[in-house]
Formats: sequence, structure tokens, C-alpha cells
Amino acid sequence: YAQLKEDRLAEESFQRALTLSRTARLNPEQLGDIHYNFACAQTRAGKKKEALGSLKRAIDLLPAQAALKQLEKDDDLNPLRLEKDFKVMLAEVRVASERKKRPP
Repeated sequence: YAQLKEDRLAEESFQRALTLSRTARLNPEQLGDIHYNFACAQTRAGKKKEALGSLKRAIDLLPAQAALKQLEKDDDLNPLRLEKDFKVMLAEVRVASERKKRPP
């Protein structure tokens, strides 16, 4: 549904996936991907506040470098780019990503 730009159906599907994930054995990255895609569907549906919440959960679960790559390039997130909360999240992910690149 997400690829077909069926935003309402995509949102419902990702919500259902999150509900099912409570009893599934998903690793953090898999769960992060669901939250991330849910955020994209919410953004396309004009639900910025909800999208920012889902995006925050995704960022907490995804590896910093993977999250950074998605945040910087995903056109679905364009409506969020001027939001203060998005800018803060992006800055935090950049810092975390740089820390991961540096040797201890």
C-alpha cells in the first residue's frame, strides 16, 4: 500500500504490523523499519505530529548510520524537514553516526 501511495491503507497495515510485532520475535532493526515506514505513511497522510513520534521510535531502534541515510534522502519525509523536532532528530542521528565511525 505504501508503494501504491494508498496512505490510509498503508497506515492501517503498519499499525497492524506493530500490533502483531508485540508477540513476534523481531530484532530491533526490523521493528525500527516498521516504525520508520509507518512514519512515512503518516507523513504522506499529513499527520506530522504522529509521524514525528513514529520516526523517533524508529531512530531509537535503527543503527545510527542507517537511520541517517534514510532521514537525509527519503522524499516521503520532505514535509517534516522544516519541523523543529525533525531538525533536532536529524542532528542527534548525525552525532550518533559520527560516534560510530570513530574508533574508541
